[in-house]
Amino acid sequence: MVLKEYSFVYATSNIRDGNMDFRFGEREEAVENRRRFLTKHDARLEDCAVMQVEYGERIVVVEEKFRGKGAFDGSAVPAEAFITREKNLVLFLLTADCLPIAYYDPVRHIAALAHLGWQPSTKRLASKVVKALKNNFSSNPNDLKIFIGPGIHKESYRFANPTQKNIPEWSPYLHDLPSGETEIDLVGYNVEELKRAGVVEANIAVSPVDTAASSEHFSHYRSVRTEEPEGRFATVLGMR
Repeated sequence: MVLKEYSFVYATSNIRDGNMDFRFGEREEAVENRRRFLTKHDARLEDCAVMQVEYGERIVVVEEKFRGKGAFDGSAVPAEAFITREKNLVLFLLTADCLPIAYYDPVRHIAALAHLGWQPSTKRLASKVVKALKNNFSSNPNDLKIFIGPGIHKESYRFANPTQKNIPEWSPYLHDLPSGETEIDLVGYNVEELKRAGVVEANIAVSPVDTAASSEHFSHYRSVRTEEPEGRFATVLGMR
């Protein structure tokens, strides 16, 4: 993994760790699940800043004052991406099928975590985070290390007449199937977006986990079809 050699807490939870989202169960249970998961990775819930996704493109610079926001209550920070230079402050993102994308600049010591569903992807959020790192923190895109965490892959992400068919830039990432459905390559779209922003392809790693096909991960796409209980898993990122 491209982030492994650095002094980091980086981890994703799974179903065995329990639901991490207050919307899908008792708050007290989700808090305990969060705390137990973080303890396994030598991190504290008190040090987390939790993102409240909006399916937009808002990028928030997370400073010391955000420590603990949304960790225990509904005060999560509205955003689609977090950037921080604070050490021992843990960025906390909840997903099911959308892509959690972690960024790290080992030269400037800046970390970022972004939520890339198809809507933020269409708004070019992946490259806008790169631009924000470059413009606000003098990061060189060539230096950035990227890890795309567990999310839905094209083999599972299928719809009949998806909205993306009406958006020209999605065309290379759509594949019509004999069944009448269309495969949507959310991962490929974002990898290319990062490369266009100047990120070196060798510095981009992609998790092989397809959440919709993995019994170890929550998946909204799958739960709609199977009626299994909904939940969200966590991706956490913080510099030591």
